[in-house]
Amino acid sequence: GQKKANAEYERAMSERFNKILGEEGIEPVMEYAGMWSYPNLVRKTRPVASIYRVKGDTRLDELMLLLDSLAFDHCNEKDTHHNLRGEEFFDNLGAFYREVGYTIGRLKRLMDKSGQTWSCESERTNAHTGNIVLWRKDDKLNVGLVDFDASMDSDELSKSDMKNLQKREYGDIMKSAMDVASLRQIEGRLGFNLVVFDVSRNKFVQ
Repeated sequence: GQKKANAEYERAMSERFNKILGEEGIEPVMEYAGMWSYPNLVRKTRPVASIYRVKGDTRLDELMLLLDSLAFDHCNEKDTHHNLRGEEFFDNLGAFYREVGYTIGRLKRLMDKSGQTWSCESERTNAHTGNIVLWRKDDKLNVGLVDFDASMDSDELSKSDMKNLQKREYGDIMKSAMDVASLRQIEGRLGFNLVVFDVSRNKFVQ
């Protein structure tokens, strides 16, 4: 639930990003479909829920946790040296992170080009792996960016402030990629050995 003005603002910002994606021939991950009003008032305000059609909702931070859990199985016990069975796994994992990181960098550049940020001036940021989603279509993995309720544009920021904030967002994304924490957890198997495999995740950052 959120205020109607906030929901309308996120709709405008997500449609703005989708427009530039369309100009580049890229399929958006989320499209606004409508708004639902709650039956009860909260602090004299009727909250609403945004309704979006989404292609997928597997979050990258969740997937990284799962991959790290699987990666631990391909290491020798009590250390993080690869066993023979893990060499191919780690090669594939590094290649996956490299390609996903490159694609996200390109998508973020398009967001910059659209004249908007992914976050606001405060310490709150939406530029993190929890707002990067993946879905499969035609046997290919697709990547998308979501959550635009804190986006800002030139009506709210000076040109230099926007440039600085957009630059900071790249650092926010990279920092989140090197963090073991996730705001969610994929249902299913996750071990207790939540170790960040820096070598693999650094491929994403690079």
